[in-house]
Amino acid sequence: MTNGSDARTTRLGVLLAILMLVLGLAVLAGIVWAIRALIRLSPETLAAIVAATAAILVALVSAFAGRHIERSREIEQEHRRQKFPMYEEFMAFWFKVMASQKPGVQQVSEQQGVQFMTEWTQKLVLWGGDAAIKEMSAFWQWTSRLEDAASADPIEWLVRFEDLLLAIRRDLGHSNKGIARGELLGSFVMDAGQYFPRDPSAAPQAGTGP
Repeated sequence: MTNGSDARTTRLGVLLAILMLVLGLAVLAGIVWAIRALIRLSPETLAAIVAATAAILVALVSAFAGRHIERSREIEQEHRRQKFPMYEEFMAFWFKVMASQKPGVQQVSEQQGVQFMTEWTQKLVLWGGDAAIKEMSAFWQWTSRLEDAASADPIEWLVRFEDLLLAIRRDLGHSNKGIARGELLGSFVMDAGQYFPRDPSAAPQAGTGP
């Protein structure tokens, strides 16, 4: 039984090899025929064929390139559509955390913070830009090395948090040009001015990114 199966397999392999050989010879013959036909054509006819072929190729390339550009634009628009509410959610949470430090305001618990960041980070991984993810990672790696929040140097904390916010703004399309160190924080941190001088020549410029 096995010998018969092997024999059929061998015959099938031979037939496939013969078929491939015949197809190869047919393609080669077609190429040779086309070359000979082109050689016999007058220069005017050959030029017309070349021009028509070039026009078709240009049209095909333009169509494919246009489709690729359109597809890239659609992907970029979808990313932007997802990014704006994602970052708005992040900012709303951190404003809530800062507001909870005021007397009489209910504080955000550590459990609430962990839950929010766990859920929000999933969105960042999917929709966040490379620079924003890198800056977020650096920020959390730094905070994880702190013994507690009170042990953090306030200036370093503000600088790192502002760098994170600047990366988020860049991811949303802002250039950040002309924003000096501390100016972004000063828009919502009342005492930011005591950590960063107003004179731009005395304060390092906040990163503008590419």
